Amino acid sequence: MSHNHQRFHEHLRTLGAPARSRMLDHPFWTGLCDGSLPGAALVQFVLQDTSYLLPGYARALSRCASEVADDRHALLLMRCALATLESRDRLDEAFAASAPGMGLSLPSRRPPIAAATDAYCRLFAQSSARSVVAGLGSALPMIWFQLDLADSLLAQVRDGSRYLSWVRSYHPGPQYRYAVNAFLEMIDDLAQRGSAEEREVLTACFLTASQHEWRLADSALLAPGANGTSNARSV
Repeated sequence: MSHNHQRFHEHLRTLGAPARSRMLDHPFWTGLCDGSLPGAALVQFVLQDTSYLLPGYARALSRCASEVADDRHALLLMRCALATLESRDRLDEAFAASAPGMGLSLPSRRPPIAAATDAYCRLFAQSSARSVVAGLGSALPMIWFQLDLADSLLAQVRDGSRYLSWVRSYHPGPQYRYAVNAFLEMIDDLAQRGSAEEREVLTACFLTASQHEWRLADSALLAPGANGTSNARSV
């Protein structure tokens, strides 16, 4: 490849741009910004995220931390795994607190894992068991694209949207940007040190995971009750 391995993440950003744009433009997120998203879709998305996806992601990061050769990378991944579980708890609490104000009622039980969530969690587990580069390639879109998404939502959400408070709480805060940059530096370092085959594996896993990001939003829109009118206030 002709690209500089020290800036390998820029090569990946170019390759992942179509999937990233497709995610950002998804009707789930645009509906969240203008308030037209059916409440059942948001409930489905958040509960799938906090119940299954974030824990699965944290476990994949932990597995990569246990296998990566560089202690600096191990420390970063352990911190990211811990932060992911802490974020899960924060989002859970924030959603439960804000649900009544958004006209949403939460189910008494956690929903079963959806097919799209299960597929993404399986990718995390299988890739991290395969190799560090495969695991981190699969993990990269979630940490990277989510920052772009959270920034975009804050910039586009309407003041009158009933989901305004949730959009604000969904943003991970300015410190998250430092974690993303550190993760990208780690990816660049691994690409520089690794073989051509390892870079190909990292790239392939990254592109596969990128497709899963918008499939999660698709899945939420197919939740029971999510195909109702935008004025539905309970689930």
